[in-house]
This record gives sequence, structure tokens and C-alpha cells, in this order.
Amino acid sequence: MFTGALVNLCAKMLPADWQVLRWGKAANETIISCHGSVEIHRTSTGYAAQISVKGHLDAVCGTALRRLARYTSGDNRSGIKLDAVRPVLQQQDIPGRWLISVGLPTVHNALSAPEPSTTRVKIIHLESATLAIVRVAGPPSYQSVARGEEAILAAIAGPKWVAIGAATLRLHAPATILGFEISYEVAVPVFEQQAAMSVQKNAWWRTGKHSSTSRPATTPSLPAHMVALDEYSDDALSLSTTHYK
Repeated sequence: MFTGALVNLCAKMLPADWQVLRWGKAANETIISCHGSVEIHRTSTGYAAQISVKGHLDAVCGTALRRLARYTSGDNRSGIKLDAVRPVLQQQDIPGRWLISVGLPTVHNALSAPEPSTTRVKIIHLESATLAIVRVAGPPSYQSVARGEEAILAAIAGPKWVAIGAATLRLHAPATILGFEISYEVAVPVFEQQAAMSVQKNAWWRTGKHSSTSRPATTPSLPAHMVALDEYSDDALSLSTTHYK
């Protein structure tokens, strides 16, 4: 008991993003092809603990990681500790709000998962997905996410793959200790071109919304779905409605 309390105390004294090191590496992905520095991964279905937080891209993850770590460490209504796996996923939900989640490999049914002690933590189902992924050095920022997404779009340009959604950040290690080493990935959901053509009559296409591949050939300063704050402003985040309406 004393040892557990000491571990929790030490964890609180560490930088918030060190919480990611509590969790093992995910083993439920398959690399199906490579295009230079960009890899195409296929993920498996599963469950995750997710929390919604407000703030800037580079400032919200620490708060979320602490709350998720408390849940997986047994701070839930059942008092059960849970295995969790990296990467931690971070994606923008609405302007100024982010969804951050960590995989729960031993949870196979949302109803059987320990009930969180707070309504802020949700248990969600993760669908299988095909992702184009590029590794990025340094801490997450709007500019580095933009570079990562543009690198993906350039690498998959051609007849085989088409991007079908917004970028997600995948955190593997604390940026505070890695400096300019690889600490996270940018991931964009993709479809094989033939598969995408076969579903053109589906509602997603009839809405007239376009994926990020329909953007102009000129490289924007930021992804269409992420609009950063002015460099010298404290105004709230603004967000393009390309992916969120």
C-alpha cells in the first residue's frame, strides 16, 4: 500500500506528459505498405478510455493524461487496474476542444469495463481503420502537424490511396525528455482508391463534403481542419468547417 502511494506521488511530481510511459506499446496494428517515410497501417477494433478537454493543441494533453492514468490505475468505481496501450490518440472535436484516448486491450465490451469515477471519462469503441502515418520530431504544434499532413498527402498521391478524413495525433513518448527526437505521429485515414470509388453513392459523398485531398495544390500553412491562434493573440481557437459541421 505504501509502495503504491509512493509511486502515485512520484507520478504527480513528473511532467504531465510522462504519464504516457505508464502504458505499453500497442501490438494490434499491421503495416501493409510503405511510401518513403509514410507507412500505411491497418488497426484492429477495440475499446479505449476517452476524455474531452478544452485548450490549445500543445497544452491539453497533460491534463487528459493525468485523468486517464487515474482511471487505468484503479481510480474507478470497481477499483480495478487496467492495462492500457500506446499510442495516445488526440483529435480535434470542435473549436478549442480535443478528444484524447488510450487503448484498453483487455476490455472487450463497454458494459464490462470498470465504470469511471467521473463522467469526464468515457469508454468508447474503436473501429478498425486504415491510416497513413508519418513520424514527427519534437513536441506537437500546429506547424508540425501541417507538415506531417502535407507529407502524407504528397506520399500517397497517385492511383492507389485517397485520404478520407481529418488528421489525428498519435503520442508515443513524452516530448519533454525527447527534445527533437520522434515523439508523435500524424495519421490520416485513407481508403484504397478502388474501394473509395465503389462507395461514391453513399451519403458521405452526396453531402458535397470533400476530403483534404481536394485542397489546392499549394501547400497551406496549416491543415484545413486546424486553424491556429494568431502568433500574438490569446483569442479562442478558430476551426475550418471542412471536417466539422
